[in-house]
Amino acid sequence: WTLPLRLLLALGLGLVVGLERETAKSVRGRLVFGGIRTEPLLALLGFAAACLQLMGVPFAVPAGFGAVAFLAALSYATKLRTHHPERSPGVSSELSGLLTFVVGALALLAEPWLAAALGIGNALLLSEKARLAALVQRLEKQEFLAALRFVLVTFI
Repeated sequence: WTLPLRLLLALGLGLVVGLERETAKSVRGRLVFGGIRTEPLLALLGFAAACLQLMGVPFAVPAGFGAVAFLAALSYATKLRTHHPERSPGVSSELSGLLTFVVGALALLAEPWLAAALGIGNALLLSEKARLAALVQRLEKQEFLAALRFVLVTFI
């Protein structure tokens, strides 16, 4: 993969997550971290930090990650102050922003499939919140334990 293709991968994955976050804002009418501009910018920031690190700037990726984590923490603190007391404010949007930064860095530093898998997985988990919650509500403890045993036997 060439550098421009890797840059487009980072930007595209950030746009996918940003589109999902923007949709969540309009559907739920709530404050969420990230959106159609922020998420692609986080991915590009991760990509730029990876570029700097490859050029010899030490700790560029960890420093960028720390900066994004700080912004996510500020966003979460704001949510805590303004959320409705009967609902959990949730932290998935902030974690998604951190993951989007990492995806941007991985688009340059790792195999492209890894960045793509994490970026698409991020967007899918965010977009399928209602379905996942419904699945958990329908799942009985006995079924869960049976599935857990199956996974354990499969990987051991």
